[in-house]
Parts: sequence; structure tokens; C-alpha cells
Amino acid sequence: MNNTDLLNSTIVHLGSCSEHRALTRPLLFVHNYSLIVFGCILNFLAFVILIQGSLRCHSTFAYLAFLSLSNGCLSLVRFSQWLMKYYFNIEIDHFLVSCRIFHFLFDFLTHFSVFTLVCVNIDRARTVTRNRPNTKFSRSTFHTVLIREFVIACFLSTYHLHWLVKFGYKSKNSISKSIFVYS
Repeated sequence: MNNTDLLNSTIVHLGSCSEHRALTRPLLFVHNYSLIVFGCILNFLAFVILIQGSLRCHSTFAYLAFLSLSNGCLSLVRFSQWLMKYYFNIEIDHFLVSCRIFHFLFDFLTHFSVFTLVCVNIDRARTVTRNRPNTKFSRSTFHTVLIREFVIACFLSTYHLHWLVKFGYKSKNSISKSIFVYS
């Protein structure tokens, strides 16, 4: 049996895409609703808990609060995209403005989470290597974290501004065309 016969027999045994969609659709349905519950609601709840005065004076908890907020927003954006497609049959990527906003939010929130995790790691390493177990944290610790996260957000907003400005184009015939190969 040569490679072509093996490939053809594999394709025949796999069946059609509609059969696979029938199997995966209930799983995606459960996955997306668990995304809104665990990814969004619980992250926002964690943000509310971590932002309380007794916890936010520790820089690690302040970073984790911002991480929970960005992950909750990212889950909300992804869920709203699925919700529009599943219930209203509206493809966000078919409209230039919404496509630009969603791609900006996906990249911005993902990279904001990554940079916040880096800040958490640096903060934990600094805390462990500094041998001051009985030292009280100052009240301005949260303000320092807030300023650092604001600087990161400004940098990332500027970096991802191309999604809002240049994604898609207009042709000479004034017919709006967009390039949507990003998934």
C-alpha cells in the first residue's frame, strides 16, 4: 500500500465534516458556558476579593487582581463573540469596526495577562530573595502596582493600535474590503 492509498483510506474512514460537527457541537456548547462561568464570573469575583484593602496592600495580590480582571475581560470578549455567532448568527469578523475592536481586545488582553504574570514572577522573586519576613507593606504598594500596570496597558495599547487603525482596507471603488485570515 503506498502513501496515496493510505491517505485516501484515512479520509474515507474519517467521514464528513457534518458528522464531526454533530459530535463536537454539544462539547463546544458546554465549553463556552463553562468559559463564561469559570473564566469570566469567577475571575471578576476573584478581582473583587483581591482588591479589598487587606489584600491589596501586598503587591502580589494587587498584581493577581489585575490578572483576574484581564482574564475575566478576555473570557467575556471570547464568549460574546461565540454568543453573537451561535444565537444571532452574526459573524463579528464580517464587520470592519467590530472585527478591529475584537482583534485589538484579544491581543491586548492576552498580552496584558502575560506581562502581568511576568510582574507577579518578578515580585515573588524579589520578595523571596529579600529577607524581611516581619516587615509591614506600605499603603502605597497598591498605587505603585497600579502605576506599573497602567504603564504596561499604555504600552500595549500603543503596540496593538494597528488593529484599530490599519486592519482591513478600503479599495478605490469605495467598497469596504477586509482581510480576515486571523483566527
